[in-house]
Amino acid sequence: MLGLESILHLAEKYSILLTHVPSGADMLNSPSGTAGLDLPSRTVFVSPSAKFEHVLHEIAHIVTAPPGVDYEDVPEDYFLLQLERCWAQGLRLSQGLTKAILTWQGGTAVPLLCEEKYAMLDEVAEYERSSPWRAGFRRLRALDLIDSSNRPTFRSPTWTEEALAELVRAVARGRH
Repeated sequence: MLGLESILHLAEKYSILLTHVPSGADMLNSPSGTAGLDLPSRTVFVSPSAKFEHVLHEIAHIVTAPPGVDYEDVPEDYFLLQLERCWAQGLRLSQGLTKAILTWQGGTAVPLLCEEKYAMLDEVAEYERSSPWRAGFRRLRALDLIDSSNRPTFRSPTWTEEALAELVRAVARGRH
């Protein structure tokens, strides 16, 4: 699937509004300034210079946002990075787009995968074999976002009390 086609597909499946903003516009919650989001309105703001992997990441934030918990408090490696990879496979993205996602993720802080608060994914050896990384896929399955083969279901998450309590405990431990 092409990049734009994939973004439009995800936006439609998850009822997310994509809004074009001019270059240089102040993006909400966006350190790079090319894409941002507004969670209450389920909107992703996209500038002309936005990269596919950044827009995909903002969509993943909206899809995985837990009720009653600030999405910014949820560590990226709790399940968001894993969902992006499942989408890459499930949408049958090109090798170039998949590589762009992996490169984007490489510069992401991953506190659950290591003891250092500011380690980046690229700095963690063999993280795909680690318990915290695999737990992200378990969490996605529990939310019904992926199936037992790690294929995306394209359903909205089902937040059980147990799943929400696990997330709240992780955030409360300060591991973010």
